[in-house]
Amino acid sequence: MNGCTGLYSFTMLQVMHNRCYVLLVLSAGAGYAIFTALLTLLIQILCPMGYTDTFAGWCTSSMIVSGVVGCFIIGILVDKTKLYSEVMKFAYGLSVVSLCVFSVYCLQPHQEIIIAIASCLFGMFSLPVYPIVQEMAVEIGFPVKEAISAGILNISGCIQSAMLVLLLPLLSQPLSAGKMAHETCTTIGQKGHIVPVDQTVTVMVLSTFATIVVVITILCLHPRYHRLEMEEDINSHICQEN
Repeated sequence: MNGCTGLYSFTMLQVMHNRCYVLLVLSAGAGYAIFTALLTLLIQILCPMGYTDTFAGWCTSSMIVSGVVGCFIIGILVDKTKLYSEVMKFAYGLSVVSLCVFSVYCLQPHQEIIIAIASCLFGMFSLPVYPIVQEMAVEIGFPVKEAISAGILNISGCIQSAMLVLLLPLLSQPLSAGKMAHETCTTIGQKGHIVPVDQTVTVMVLSTFATIVVVITILCLHPRYHRLEMEEDINSHICQEN
């Protein structure tokens, strides 16, 4: 038992001393948290501007469905090219751009078309990031076991998601008298309603946080794929022997 504990502790220290892996864990966890927080708070963000819960539901569905399509397309691209980092940064960047567009127009009434398009694009480019970073975590963390590399990544996402979902609503402000004329929050639900509040600061903080994370990721994340390099070395030795 002591031997297993010592080996596990050594493995954890080994992977956490890999700066590239730590950066990937933090940035990927932040991306997961941003997506989760937006889906969780979407109706509270949209209803003060007069958007119905039905429209918010369609936006949520469009994020998920377009995300599945994006995973399929980007997954094939990554599998063919092995350009994990490049494709991840490209998708991550476009997802944040889509989020910024959404953040601007969700704070204005009667912008359903633009919000719906931004929701689709956000889902299409944000959801595929997570499967890519899971594969990158295994590559970067090799020879650490896959379960540990991916597990730490999932823990980071869950912790950051909980923090955002709990902290972001605290930034809301009272809704002005002019905006109260548009709100639909008090008509949602049969047994109660959502208190209409101004989510401007909440949305801006979320998009700013996402922008900072993606800029740091693009500029600072330069991974080495240790497992892929080992497989290439083995294949080259086999070819030379043959």
